[in-house]
Amino acid sequence: MRKTVISLAVSAVFLLSLFSMARFNFAFSSETIVVPTDFPTIQAAINNASDGDTVFVFNGTYFENVVVNKTIMLVGEDRDTTIIDGDGNSFAIHVASDNVSVSGFTIRNSGSHIVQVFNVDNCNLTGNKVTDGSVGIYLLNAKGSYIGNNNVSNSQIGIRLESCDRNTLENNNVTINQDAGVHIAYSSNTVASSNFLVGNVNQGFYLNHSSGNTVRENLVVDNGVGIRLYYSGGNTIVDNNVTGNSEEGIIFY
Repeated sequence: MRKTVISLAVSAVFLLSLFSMARFNFAFSSETIVVPTDFPTIQAAINNASDGDTVFVFNGTYFENVVVNKTIMLVGEDRDTTIIDGDGNSFAIHVASDNVSVSGFTIRNSGSHIVQVFNVDNCNLTGNKVTDGSVGIYLLNAKGSYIGNNNVSNSQIGIRLESCDRNTLENNNVTINQDAGVHIAYSSNTVASSNFLVGNVNQGFYLNHSSGNTVRENLVVDNGVGIRLYYSGGNTIVDNNVTGNSEEGIIFY
């Protein structure tokens, strides 16, 4: 019976995320490894997985600093009750392989970056709650990744892209961060659309030394500055609802 429940849950998550993952060349799972049924920790399951596998995690709180160094799908049973807690250490999840998918978790409590995606391509972070660190989701030298339908809050910076190219930010709720909701630095060809940026203290969007990016159809409300561009020409900023910000709507330097 439990295997049937696992199969149904994985199938549901797969169907919900299929649209966003279709743009990438993922190797879909050949086996499903279940935490804690097969292995007691998420890291042990990843260590015993092969490229193309799914690691499915049942509800619970896992105090781990997870390194995803294989091309797998990491799937939580329920976003609100399947929790990866970084226990105040430098990260909760570090993505270190191309074509990784992470969905269905609360990811929290990092001393630095909660989720870090460094020097990899075509990864997919969808349907997660990310909270309580210095940076919620941090992409560094990452290309072709999709960040969608996440709730990112209560950090210094919600989502940060640095030295990145061709990434998509879509339908994320980025709220109540102490500096910026989304900080795009030295990056190009980002498409940020239909995001909800509310209550970020200094700015909603901050583009820093970045060009060729598109920011469109976002709700940017009740931040410090709505959209701040610093040495960032050649961007397309269109059809955003930028209202009620305490300083100004859009600032160019």
